[in-house]
Amino acid sequence: MLEIFYRYHLLEPTEFVYFHSEAIKSGGNESVYRQTRIGIRQIGQVPIATIIPKDIFALNTMYNVYLKEHTDYSLNFLLAIINSKVNQFVWQKMHFDEKKTFLKIKKEAILSIPIPIIDFANHIEKDR
Repeated sequence: MLEIFYRYHLLEPTEFVYFHSEAIKSGGNESVYRQTRIGIRQIGQVPIATIIPKDIFALNTMYNVYLKEHTDYSLNFLLAIINSKVNQFVWQKMHFDEKKTFLKIKKEAILSIPIPIIDFANHIEKDR
C-alpha cells in the first residue's frame, strides 16, 4: 500500500487484501474500511496522509483516521491540518527521534496534533 500512498494522493490499488477479522491482531473492524477515511503512513519522518475511499482495505502499515460521531469538521479539513507545513515543522521539532532507519510515526503523536476549535454557529469564524 505504501508505494501507492502519497501526500494528498492515492494511486489506484493494484493488490488485494484477504480480510479475515479473526486473523488481525487489532480485531479488524470491517466497518472502518467501509467508510471514507484519512490514511496516515506509519513509516516516515513526518506524517504523510491522504483520503482513502470507502471499501479500500489496507494492511497495518497505516493508521486509519475517521470520524466516530457527527461533526461539522470535514475529513478534508483534518487532512489539510495533518499535511500542513506548520504541522510538519512542529512534528520534526517535537516528535522526530532522529533515527536513520525505521522512522515510525507514533499513534500518540498523531493524537496530539492540535485541531483548531471552530464555532460553526459564528459565520465569521466559520468562513475563515
